[in-house]
Amino acid sequence: MPDILVLGATGFTGRIVTRYLHTHPNRSSFSFAIGGRSRSKLSALVDELKLDESVEVIEFNANDDASVEVAVQRVKVVINMVGPYWLYGTPIVRACAKHGVHHVDITGETHWVKDIIEQFDSTARKTGSIIVPSCGFDSIPSDMSVHLSAKTLKTALGPDTTLGESRTIATLHAGVSGGTLASILTGVEEVPRDKLRAARLPYALSPIQGQTKPGTHLLYRLPILRPEQYGGQFPPAPHSIAMVHRTWALLQNQGSPASAYGKDFTYDEFGAAGGRVSAISFSLAMEFGLFCLLHVPPVRWLIKRVGPAAGTGPSDEALEKGSMEVINVTSTVPSPDTPQTHVKTVIRGRGDPGYILTSIMVIEAALCLLDRSKLPEIGRDGGILTPMTAFGDVLVERLKANERFEIESALVTGDEVDGKKTM
Repeated sequence: MPDILVLGATGFTGRIVTRYLHTHPNRSSFSFAIGGRSRSKLSALVDELKLDESVEVIEFNANDDASVEVAVQRVKVVINMVGPYWLYGTPIVRACAKHGVHHVDITGETHWVKDIIEQFDSTARKTGSIIVPSCGFDSIPSDMSVHLSAKTLKTALGPDTTLGESRTIATLHAGVSGGTLASILTGVEEVPRDKLRAARLPYALSPIQGQTKPGTHLLYRLPILRPEQYGGQFPPAPHSIAMVHRTWALLQNQGSPASAYGKDFTYDEFGAAGGRVSAISFSLAMEFGLFCLLHVPPVRWLIKRVGPAAGTGPSDEALEKGSMEVINVTSTVPSPDTPQTHVKTVIRGRGDPGYILTSIMVIEAALCLLDRSKLPEIGRDGGILTPMTAFGDVLVERLKANERFEIESALVTGDEVDGKKTM
C-alpha cells in the first residue's frame, strides 16, 4: 500500500509535486503513487520523470464516487491537486473523511473550504481523518508566520501572553498557470454570489467570531518597523485571513493558554507596494478588476482567450526566477502595567511561490502526516484543520531544513524601529 497518492499528478502543478516527491532527500523512507483520469498521460509522466517501478499508477475519475473511494482507500495520505476544487475536490474529501485517510491540498477557494468544513468536519473527527486545505502559498506562510510570532512572544514573556494586532506584508515574484485562472473563473461563474460574499468575510472559516473585523482598505501599513512599509489589496489575502482566523478559533476552543493567541487577536494581510501612491493605485486596480470579473462577461471571455490553457504555466526558467518574502509583525495586547511588545517574523522562499514553493510546502505537509504521534494535539484528533493546528512546529522544522526557505523570528528592538536591522 503506497503511503502517499498524488491525485491530479499530470496537471501543471501536479507534475512539479510529483517531480519533487520523486527526488525528495528522504525518498527511501516513503512510497507514493500517482493518479489521474488518463492512463496515457500518467504513463507519459512516468517516462518524463523516469519514475521507478515502485511508483504505482492509479487511474481514477474525480466525478465518480466509487472510483475515488477505490483510489483513496489504498493509501495513508492524499495530496489532492485536482482543481478547481469547487468542481472536483468535494468527492475526494468525502472519501478521505469516510475512510480515515489524511488529505492535503493547495486550494485558495474559501467558498469550497467553508463547504467542506460544514459537510465533513464532524465525520473526519470521528474517523480520525486529518484534512488540511491550503497547504501551499495559500496559506502556509501566513499561518506559519503568525504561529512563529506567537511562539516568540510566549517564549520571551510567558505562556499566558496574549496577542493583539497581527499584520503581514507579502512581496511576490510569481507567474500564473491555466489551473489558477480556471479556479478564479470557476469561482466567478459557478459559485453562487451569496457564497462568494460569505467567503470574503474575515471569520468565514472560524467557528467563533472575533471581537473586531479587519476591513478592506486602499492603503495599508506594516506597524512599528522603520522605514515604513506600505501596501495595497492582495488577491490571496481574504483566503489567508480566513484561514489564520480559523487557526485562532480552533486554538481558543482548545482552551490552552500556552497555545491560544487570545480573545483580542486580529489578523490582516496585504501586498507590498513602493509607496502610498502605488499602494492606493494597486488597490483601486484590484477593486476595478474584481468588479469587471463579476459583472462584465466579455472580460472573462478575453481572459479565457489570451490566458494560459489548462495544464500549462510558466517555463522552468521563469519558475526559478520567482521568489517570496512574507513579513509579519504581531504585538501583545496593550496594558497599563506592561509595555507593549512586538515581534517580527520573516519567511523567504527562492522559486515561484505558487508552483515551486507551493509544491514543496504541500509535500512536506503530507510527509508530516505519516507520523501522527509527532503532531500537535489538535492535529492528532483529526477533522478539517489549518496548517498550523495540524502540523505546528513539525512543518516549521521541515521547511527550515529545505534550502529554498529562510525562516526567522525575533522581538522587535529599538534599533530596528530606528531602521537598523537586528535580525
